[in-house]
Amino acid sequence: MSKKKLERVVIYSRTSSKTNSGDDKDSRKRQERVCREYAHNNGQSVSGSFYDVVSGVTYLHRRPAFRELMEFCKKDDIKTILIENASRLSRDLLISEFSIQSLNKGHLQIIPVDAPESFTGTNPTNKFMRQILGSVAELEKTSLVEKLKSARDKKREETDKCEGRKSLWETRPDVIKFAKDLYRKPKGGKRMSLMKIAIDLENNEMVTSKGNRYSASSVKRMVEWKM
Repeated sequence: MSKKKLERVVIYSRTSSKTNSGDDKDSRKRQERVCREYAHNNGQSVSGSFYDVVSGVTYLHRRPAFRELMEFCKKDDIKTILIENASRLSRDLLISEFSIQSLNKGHLQIIPVDAPESFTGTNPTNKFMRQILGSVAELEKTSLVEKLKSARDKKREETDKCEGRKSLWETRPDVIKFAKDLYRKPKGGKRMSLMKIAIDLENNEMVTSKGNRYSASSVKRMVEWKM
């Protein structure tokens, strides 16, 4: 008796931030694990796994890995895509519903393994459930954005700085201290020029991140820095 042929599927995983991606991060591994468990329990064979690091409001055709997934499915005649939950497709309700309709037109179905029928049903109840799941994902995103904004505002109040490139004082305080020492006017002497300080910094291997000598304007900011 021949074995029943397993349905071939692919897995799609997504994280919205590079801080959640990488070999030492759990997000991608977790998403793939739950999708593979679902495939195993439902007589499916995983033929490929695709992973994007993009925002949840990015349309599918602008996601590099999802474009590869589409080409792979077309080439290998695969009709089913597994995702961990609705938010992996999108956290935006409009984009989520638009994506589902576009995939269905291409004879592809996408299955959130935590609620398998939510994207595949066409009756009013299933459509309503899709919208509820999308709304929940969008609410979670909005709540997270608000929490992050509050944290940034608090840090800005405490440190007068948040995000952006780190200042020279944060990365090379030794350079600023050395420049200030050189700029101090000696008794009975003449204050060293900004360009001469820049040359002395270079002679002491104190240069920019690109290996260039600091400009006079950069030295001016250093010596005027409020410590």
